[in-house]
Amino acid sequence: MATPIPCESRESPDAAVGPLARLIRGLGGKGFWALTDQGVVSAADFLAITLLARWCGKSDVGVYSVVLETVFWINGLQNALILYPLTVRGAGGDRRALRGPATAALIFTLLLAPLLVPAMGIGGFLSSKRAGVAIAAMIAMLLWQLQETVRQALKTHLQFAACVPGDCIRHLGQVVGLWVLHKTHHLDVASAFDAIAVVSVLATIIQAIQVGLARVRRADLVRLAMDFWTLGRWMLPANVLSVVTSVAFVWVLQYFHGSGQAGTNTAVVLPLKITVPVSIGLAGVITPSVAKAMKEFGARAAMPVARRIILMGAVLLSPYYLLVVAFPKLMLHLFLGHRYLDYLDATPLVRLYALNFAITFFQVSLGAWVGGLGQSRLLFLTQIIKTIVGLGFALPATARWGMHGLIIGNIVVLTVESACYIYFIRAVNSGRIKPICGSPASP
Repeated sequence: MATPIPCESRESPDAAVGPLARLIRGLGGKGFWALTDQGVVSAADFLAITLLARWCGKSDVGVYSVVLETVFWINGLQNALILYPLTVRGAGGDRRALRGPATAALIFTLLLAPLLVPAMGIGGFLSSKRAGVAIAAMIAMLLWQLQETVRQALKTHLQFAACVPGDCIRHLGQVVGLWVLHKTHHLDVASAFDAIAVVSVLATIIQAIQVGLARVRRADLVRLAMDFWTLGRWMLPANVLSVVTSVAFVWVLQYFHGSGQAGTNTAVVLPLKITVPVSIGLAGVITPSVAKAMKEFGARAAMPVARRIILMGAVLLSPYYLLVVAFPKLMLHLFLGHRYLDYLDATPLVRLYALNFAITFFQVSLGAWVGGLGQSRLLFLTQIIKTIVGLGFALPATARWGMHGLIIGNIVVLTVESACYIYFIRAVNSGRIKPICGSPASP
């Protein structure tokens, strides 16, 4: 079994300048395709929720968004045990060697299903009070996870361009499905999740063919399972605890202030949702790039790689955040059409959300940096701190003040989390915390 071992730089920083410079220059094309792929994903998801906000009432939009956030959180548990270890172990090396771990990751996803799918059913029913919605969400979540697994295998080798066809089918296909359901008068919360399930199957088939799955022996599966557990065991409880600082916000908002308030929260955040492709797309580049640079040259050599990507994102996003702050009502009108009149009383909250998303960009980027260093234990420690802040301030603020409390509480949580990441990154680079790395394990 390949286990994480303390890793020292193979070369001095000066000796690594040439190869490191080539790595940074090569990031340009990868970064473009990463943003393109994530742009397709996030733009389509954004369009889907925008269309729902235009075509459905506040209550249905609120139910859909709460159930969807529950799916995101449960997907995070799969990410901890499967996608994150696959990313770290698969970074660098021969692409053929990735086929075994990718196939194993699909098998592990199916083995987790008896635990995660019923959890989704319970969460979906409690959020919607509709059995049909819960069943549709369960099916959609499992098929979505399978597609995300093969997609992550491609991203692990920075093959972002290869992700685009399957992701177009998965996410743009969802938009087409919603349009068809709307035109045929069959659009509701359950059928919206049915659309996700159908396109997830098609995208999984395409991306599985691109990865090139391989037969995996039982002994290799056991070895990989132990290796994945070694990497993901700290991230799992971290992602479990993340319920306090993620989906619990909308759960509390819905419980204390109704599905209509949850729908309003979904609508007024739309002008900022359009920036998600940059945040998530660049984070998807940071983790494998940092992991690759650390393996080849050491943890300190990964710093200029991560800083360059974060700076690029900040330059891209800042002008748009300022535009939203200056013209919040215009932005709501642009994204919601005539429906923006239903949300005029919440217009001032758009400015608060601009600050929220600006901090989120740095939080996501710094977390991806720590993840690339293989420090899932530090991610867990950070999550404990976040959970304390969420329980002590953010969730009570949401229960008492509704959306105002939700946004302000989230800003506080994100700021604390970002500060933790900065401290841990500096500790790893200074040698106070040993970096963890190892060669990819493959059958």
